[in-house]
Amino acid sequence: DLHSFPTRRSSDLWSSAIILLGKKPAAPPLPKVTHKSKEPKGPVNPYTGLIFKKSPSLSRPIIISTDNDSYRSRPQAGISKADIIYEVPIEGGGSRYEPLYYSNIPKLMGAVRSCRPYILDIAREYGAVLIHNGQSPQAIQYFPSSNVDRISAANHYDVFHYENIGRLPGNLFVAGDAVKKKFKSLGYDSKKGRCKLKWLKKGEHIQGKKAAKVSINYADGAYNTRSEEHTSELQSLGAIS
Repeated sequence: DLHSFPTRRSSDLWSSAIILLGKKPAAPPLPKVTHKSKEPKGPVNPYTGLIFKKSPSLSRPIIISTDNDSYRSRPQAGISKADIIYEVPIEGGGSRYEPLYYSNIPKLMGAVRSCRPYILDIAREYGAVLIHNGQSPQAIQYFPSSNVDRISAANHYDVFHYENIGRLPGNLFVAGDAVKKKFKSLGYDSKKGRCKLKWLKKGEHIQGKKAAKVSINYADGAYNTRSEEHTSELQSLGAIS
């Protein structure tokens, strides 16, 4: 037969079918990888509860009485680097920011304004050095008994300088390097700061009532009766669910 073709045996066909239709060999098991979360180690900042990225350059914190009287006081310099920041009322409906710096002393801070007796109390609570430009009559009377170390523009004007930003009186600033130098020359580095803040330990959880809304009633002024809601930020911190 001129058109005959070779034929495969039936046994060969069955073996091919078995290869095509049979189960694939099982793949070798993947090695188990365990990810161990590393707990950050190092000294803890007593004012934030965070691990220091670098050692603080001062032995105790500083507080700078910072302008916040009106829109002309903004933008303030350095306050984003503060470990803690207070806002306190003053007469006439204005306010002051009182940022506490310890872990990071910014290159520029201010504008520096006057202090009040209750600002001295904040500085005393933390064992901080208060930096200010001017003071109320009540603060002058309180200086001796407050026992707060201060760097004032009246006594240490070499630390302060004017920034050419065309506003008065909020244009007096301090440089971080100048503050550090004066801090040490006055012997303020011989004392340590005080802090009574307690931080959660591993496994502990925030306790207390939920506070998704905070209302602050200022005196007569630009921001009378202010209400802020920070639900998403509080949720991210685990303070509310």
